[in-house]
Amino acid sequence: MRRQTPSGSFEPIAVVATPNSATSKIRRRTLAPILASIALMSTACTEPPAPLAGTCRDCNIVLISIDTLRADHLSSYGYSRSTSPFLDALAEQGVLFERAFTPRGLTRPSVVSMLTSLYPAVSGVRNLHQRLSEDVPTIDSVLSGHGYETVSFLSGALLRADDLHFARAFDGRDESNVKRTVAWLEENRDEKFFLWLHLLAPHDDYDPPREFDRFTRAEYSGAYDGTRDQLMQVAMEKIELSEEDQRHIAGLYDGEILYTDALVERVLGALKGLELLERSIVIVVADHGEDLYQHNHYFQHMYSTYDSSLRVPLFMKFPGAPVGRRVQEIVQNIDIAPTILDLVGLPVPAGFNGRSLLSLIEGTRQEGFDYALSELETDEGFGKIISIRTARWRYVDNPGNRKPVGLPNHSFYEIAREELYDLQSDPNEKTNVVDQHPDVAARLRERVRRLHSAHAPGEAGGEVDAETLDRLRALGYVE
Repeated sequence: MRRQTPSGSFEPIAVVATPNSATSKIRRRTLAPILASIALMSTACTEPPAPLAGTCRDCNIVLISIDTLRADHLSSYGYSRSTSPFLDALAEQGVLFERAFTPRGLTRPSVVSMLTSLYPAVSGVRNLHQRLSEDVPTIDSVLSGHGYETVSFLSGALLRADDLHFARAFDGRDESNVKRTVAWLEENRDEKFFLWLHLLAPHDDYDPPREFDRFTRAEYSGAYDGTRDQLMQVAMEKIELSEEDQRHIAGLYDGEILYTDALVERVLGALKGLELLERSIVIVVADHGEDLYQHNHYFQHMYSTYDSSLRVPLFMKFPGAPVGRRVQEIVQNIDIAPTILDLVGLPVPAGFNGRSLLSLIEGTRQEGFDYALSELETDEGFGKIISIRTARWRYVDNPGNRKPVGLPNHSFYEIAREELYDLQSDPNEKTNVVDQHPDVAARLRERVRRLHSAHAPGEAGGEVDAETLDRLRALGYVE
């Protein structure tokens, strides 16, 4: 086991086969106080939406990002397994964004985009080695300049808060960081704060704590255990896995999601117990998804330019948020920071690439939210592989048939010169139809190049420190 199991004070979520079982009743009683409190924050669906800008001036802000979480592995996004009962229930009382995307399937560029509202090409943070320049404003720096206490608790080796301008920051593992988060909330309950918690559990290795390993079969006799080295070997050697092997590995991944769901419940339960939930903006999002063998025999994310790794879950809950709102328009993680500032009544910096989502939440505006951009670094410089996602199409522009840059000899991830997928008939992006729809490809090629060139490249703030490089090396991200 690679992480500590929950402490005795934590009651694990029960996932059961039938809704009438005794454990299901216990589960409902456990969730009821938190969800009842959340419901008090909501506006009835039958009432016309009120303008939301500036309505949360006195609110705290809690941002929870989850590493490597696919949206379509949550029941609220249509998944068949009950991997996230708490988040699913939270979605029913808040706002869920059906089609949210990150501009890069890699943690550091993704979270920097979330914190700065800048595409990776603009922020200058395009890979795991680069630090954010000191002169780039972040949501943290804006809020701290207006009297907010800001703090972050970041799990794993992929992030160092001192690289991201947080004045107060703690690094550790999920379990210890959740405990630290709860303790910090107790000590700072009277302050107006912005708290960011990043959880790592769904990231490989897929090794859920025993009580959350609910989706694998005891009779599985295959050789796969969800470890990173083994999964990378499958991709590099293009090993054909049986359906049983794929189900087993997905089951391990889903167990990690269930564990993470319980961690989120603990944090929001603490907010409720401290009477902070009803005056807090709560945002839950993933940094990226996971391919899970969907493309190029690949399970992970850093090379991918498809929905499997770029589509992320996004939930928001705040005083006045409409109950059960499901936003259909395409949004990006660069839209999170301007939405927060809009809610608390602070001006949005002119350089932000993203836009506030409040008009979509209110239902007063839908136009303009019709695309998402993504970018991949290649062996001949950044920005050579770019992609655009619309409601119907995924178009990938790869001049020169280049491959995503990664570790030496990791050339297994094939991306064609041009790719086009019709998501209406091919939601898993399996069949490239660029030759069948040359007019669509030409239109999207012109659009993606125009949009990408509109964002001037920025300068990174240098390389990360030696300690961070050692931690990345231990995870296999650098050599």
